[in-house]
Amino acid sequence: MNSNIVEQILQLRRNNMGMRTISKELNISYNKVKYHCQKHNLGGFIANNPTVDNAFEMFLVNIKKNHNKEVEYVSGYIDSEQPVLVRCLKCGDEFNRAAQFARKKRKVKCLNCESIKRIERDQRNKEMNKLRKLILSNVVKVTSSLRELKSNRCVECDKHFYSQRKVLYCSKRCSKRKENRRKEIKKRKARMNGQVDYSITIEKLIQKEKNVCYLCGGQCDVNDFNTNDRGSFIVGHNYPSIEHVVPIAKGGTHTWDNVKLAHHYCNSIKRDKKIIEDTGQMVLIL
Repeated sequence: MNSNIVEQILQLRRNNMGMRTISKELNISYNKVKYHCQKHNLGGFIANNPTVDNAFEMFLVNIKKNHNKEVEYVSGYIDSEQPVLVRCLKCGDEFNRAAQFARKKRKVKCLNCESIKRIERDQRNKEMNKLRKLILSNVVKVTSSLRELKSNRCVECDKHFYSQRKVLYCSKRCSKRKENRRKEIKKRKARMNGQVDYSITIEKLIQKEKNVCYLCGGQCDVNDFNTNDRGSFIVGHNYPSIEHVVPIAKGGTHTWDNVKLAHHYCNSIKRDKKIIEDTGQMVLIL
């Protein structure tokens, strides 16, 4: 661009003429006028023309109309695109906002007020949590309705108790006591029936019977077991067990001539029933 034209642009701008007015006066594009004005630090002040003066007045009117109870104008207005300094009417904090906010009815948020509200809300929540914990610690929690509880009587200690389902024992202690007494009675019966051979073990029986279940003829599996979260040992169907051919309850003895290897599942089905041998094949009577 000709240096004379640039000098005319700068001179008109120094005389407080707007950039759009200069572009129309010299028949030059607005972007070129803006470029040379900003290059020579002449792009930041307000030109003395009716359009700009009216814009500032409208800006003040819009603040009073839309944000009269929120903020007030302090300084810094250049045009609608530049930020202005405003003051919060609640806390007195000053901050910058784009001048376009005055046109909109949307609430202007003060960061200082928001921070104060957040701190108060957090403090209020902490106090409510403390109060809630205090109430819960002093109030008995009802885990289940009395309508859901069933009345039971322990078969071991004859104690009356409530539970959500029908059970025979009031505690593990009574259940274990019953199981121990059953095992003791079984041992006494074995001793009454004859001499008890304490050398009988499941390992020796597996070697003697070649790991074959004498009830079904299948192979036993010593690894067919698992443990639960409580550490209880749970056997599977194919886990080996010691089976008495003549049940202890029917006069059988715990000796090598009366024990066989059997699956845990097959043994539990047979229990104290008798086996009939026909044509060399053993048949379980259910």
